Amino acid sequence: MAQAFRFIPLAIVIIVTIVILWTTIGYRKSSIVVGNSDVKSTIDYISTNARTNPINKVYIERDCPFGTQSIIIGKFAGLSNNPDGNMDPADLTIWGKRYRVCIRRNSVVKWLNANESFCPGDYKACASNLCVATSEDCPYLALQVNIGNLPSANERRVLEQSSARRRKHHIRETPNLEIRNRFPGIPSDHEVEPNSKPYFDAEGLYKMLSYRRGNGYSGGNAVVDLNLTINGPPCVIPDRYPARVTGNYSNERIDRGGCGAFGVDGSTSNYPEDKFSSNLDEQTEIGTYKYNHLRVSDSFSNFLGSKHRAQLSIRRKIRANSISDCALVSSSQVDAIEKSINKYYSNITTIYTVLYVFLGVIFILQLLILLFRPIQLARLLVYVLCAVLVITGIFMMIPAIIFWANGDQTTPEQRTLQNCKPEAPFDAPFNKINEDLKAIRSDLSTQTDILFWLGIITTIAASTFAFLLLRSVRRARRLYNQSLYKQNI
Repeated sequence: MAQAFRFIPLAIVIIVTIVILWTTIGYRKSSIVVGNSDVKSTIDYISTNARTNPINKVYIERDCPFGTQSIIIGKFAGLSNNPDGNMDPADLTIWGKRYRVCIRRNSVVKWLNANESFCPGDYKACASNLCVATSEDCPYLALQVNIGNLPSANERRVLEQSSARRRKHHIRETPNLEIRNRFPGIPSDHEVEPNSKPYFDAEGLYKMLSYRRGNGYSGGNAVVDLNLTINGPPCVIPDRYPARVTGNYSNERIDRGGCGAFGVDGSTSNYPEDKFSSNLDEQTEIGTYKYNHLRVSDSFSNFLGSKHRAQLSIRRKIRANSISDCALVSSSQVDAIEKSINKYYSNITTIYTVLYVFLGVIFILQLLILLFRPIQLARLLVYVLCAVLVITGIFMMIPAIIFWANGDQTTPEQRTLQNCKPEAPFDAPFNKINEDLKAIRSDLSTQTDILFWLGIITTIAASTFAFLLLRSVRRARRLYNQSLYKQNI
């Protein structure tokens, strides 16, 4: 029996080594994060952009014309812990001197995916990837605010007074040629809506809106929204804001710390209609708050002065491989991917926990073998010990077998994200997700590979250990029987 026990120290060394490896590898990463809050908020914006129908009418008016609706163009962040009074956040609906931004959207549209070339029969082409119902106007591809020569005192009174009927009568009496003479900056390929009227911005500049619609299978990105931003174009990440030109105001309720890793919503194109966003108009920030009936505190007003500018920015439809898939993406899909992967990590962690229990059983069995010398009990314990070791080794190989069997299979959420493929700069969050998933898959592959080979080593070691122990126990039993036989003689 003594020969059987000489293998116990070797077994203890092997098992302690495996425990160290399991502890080092198994809990190296027990949970993961796919993307981050910036990635998820940007993906939600991409989805909203993809689901939003384009705009085919825009007016900057005191009262919105029939068939159009006033929109919220931005938000005042509010002030907290302000020395001369706090202010709550508020919606901004006014641009210029008490004018509303009124829009109408196309109601029936179809976006062509990368593998589609022509519009269906009941649609007409309005851009390279856009079809609208034949009964509707094509959406805007370009908008421009043109500064004009100030009107006469009488005209100014007509434009400033509140009677929409008199203003409309004045515009009807103003020929298109006169409008172009008064606003010489209107491009030759632009038009002015028949009932559109000039307006005064917060600084008293006289302005007129002109447009160019899409036509046919060429052209840029359709306009889908108009947003107010401060000191620069909107950020790709919706929850971030361009930095102020003179530093941030410490009591403002948002952090204007810059656009972050993904930059601004735009492109390097020299053609405004190809950019995802562009500046339509601008005025002082303090004037914007004034005409939105916000009484800002003196300290904030002095901080703003005339240097801080508010921009009315055009937001265009994002180009992508599949607009329909982009409309389906969401931060909840990223959360679902993260949850499914974390579940896999959790399963691996559970396997390690079970293995630790097995190891505890193994150590107890070894102690029992050392403490109880009767041969029958020792043989039983050796059988149990070897069975536990073999089960442990096989159990370790299961995650690797499952992982390899799945291969490169992806979840429906991953396929939707992969099919969307928006153009730069909106590809940045998708690239970040792909990088995270690639790193995660590499880590999972490493962990499962190590588990598999440790399982094989454990199974071989258990089998060898079992063979040697059983042979020793049998030899000890034979010697014991021989000694009993000699005593009986």
